[in-house]
Amino acid sequence: MASSNVMEIVVTSGPDVGVRQPLAARLLVGRGADAGLQLTDLSVSRRHVEVEPCKGGARVTVLGRASSFAHGGRLCHEAVLGPGDRFVIGETSLTLVRGRQASVAADGEITKIEALLDDAAVEARGLAALFSLGEALEEARDRPAIDEAVRGWAARALAITAELKRGRALAQDDETSCRRLAADTWELILPLRGVETQFLRVVVEARSLGRELHRLLAVAARMISASLVALGRLERARESELDLRRMALGSATTFLGSTPEAERIAQLIPRLARSDVTTLIQGETGVGKSFLARIIHELSPRCDEPFRVVNCAAIPAELIESELFGHERGAFTGAHQRRMGAFEAAGRGTLLLDELGDLPLRSQPKLLRVLEERRFERVGSNEVLSLEARVLVATHRDLEAMVLEGSFRSDMYYRISALTVQVPALRDRVGDVPLLAERFLADMGPGLGRRVSQISSAALEALQAYPWPGNARELRNVLEHAVVLGDGDTIEVSDLPPRVAELARPSRLAAQEGMDVRLPMPLAVLERKAIAAALETCEGNRTRAAKLLGINRATLYKKLKSPASS
Repeated sequence: MASSNVMEIVVTSGPDVGVRQPLAARLLVGRGADAGLQLTDLSVSRRHVEVEPCKGGARVTVLGRASSFAHGGRLCHEAVLGPGDRFVIGETSLTLVRGRQASVAADGEITKIEALLDDAAVEARGLAALFSLGEALEEARDRPAIDEAVRGWAARALAITAELKRGRALAQDDETSCRRLAADTWELILPLRGVETQFLRVVVEARSLGRELHRLLAVAARMISASLVALGRLERARESELDLRRMALGSATTFLGSTPEAERIAQLIPRLARSDVTTLIQGETGVGKSFLARIIHELSPRCDEPFRVVNCAAIPAELIESELFGHERGAFTGAHQRRMGAFEAAGRGTLLLDELGDLPLRSQPKLLRVLEERRFERVGSNEVLSLEARVLVATHRDLEAMVLEGSFRSDMYYRISALTVQVPALRDRVGDVPLLAERFLADMGPGLGRRVSQISSAALEALQAYPWPGNARELRNVLEHAVVLGDGDTIEVSDLPPRVAELARPSRLAAQEGMDVRLPMPLAVLERKAIAAALETCEGNRTRAAKLLGINRATLYKKLKSPASS
């Protein structure tokens, strides 16, 4: 029977629990076949540590590039253990005991149970710390906020120092590195998967360093990595949205045109966008009042908030207050549930009250009170809500004349007209028609199934000669008509609606290069020569020739088949 003075190494947890080995001389511990204490734990190196008896205990030393062992709450490369001391390599816990006595097994079992209890407590603390980190990361909305969340979490939950650093964690591999900074301080560098430009740096006291903390930090690094990757995707999405918004605003600016009237409006827009004052936008139907309001919103500090439009002319008089202020359930017949009104739905964004001139006279006092006090209540409620949105107003009516005739309140007019923008009619800036037409065609072409690259000079002259009573909206409708009913990549006069096409100058249709016509001559001869010249000019394309002659293709085919044309 072994002497009670002989030290033994006992496996107290792990795959090889219960295995023991006397320590009479140097003992190699590992997975290799040459190990004196051979373990089956795959997380243990083939030659992991060497245990050597010494006065009062044993010295444990890491061999080669094997990972550190945990002892006394810290990672070690070398340590002296006394009887009853425990150290951990990989997933295996080993205890140094003295002699093979009956009580030793019991001590071993107690050690194992204590280890399991310690691990459970550490696991609970670790889970609580990870929940805390998850909450901190969830509230972070940008990189500085994530940095602060990590620092605060580490100090509060773990009483250690942790920070995100720029650069690559390791030059060669993707493993955690650990180095001693001072006698009682260690530095851990943890890579962040999927984030090559940052890593997690942790500074911890030696007494707090152990396998459990290693595992906790590894999981924390994964969570931080996921947050940074998600934030990167969100930032790229925001950048793409911003690029699209810039493109849209660029298009909007060109939509306004280059005439002095358009440039005057363009110069006002940035000033209006910077202000929160209620602004009145006046102009005929179809001039683009809603479009101008959207540009003001997109250029304002409120651009990330909602943009809401309420068409006052399209809402029944008895529902105006419900649409604007919202209502509570049961406030009136048909109010089956609470409804949020436009003022509330706009939040901190922009609310456009379109066609305000059509707002019933009896509804104007309540709206005026909201604009004055910036407060309102839902219909059927006494709860006071705050108006946080910026309000824009648009109308095609002459409000001053309405005030004089008594159909619009004077105090309401003075309240909304502090800033007034008069959008000119399209007939007053016909020089912008080519630019507007080009922009409209670029937007509508793909959706209408025809690619149009240009407008013929005759068609463009007709567009500029037309008075446009429906303004820009009518121009868009005319171009949609031309794109849908026409052929080829050019809009010709024959593609335009008759009311517009008839304004094209006749000389544009009759004078074509290559026509050798001598008058007087019989009509049939003149027609035959005109068809031949048109076909020659259009290189035999009958569709284009028909357009050039101002007739449809069916008529051209009939004339070509008739004996007079042969």
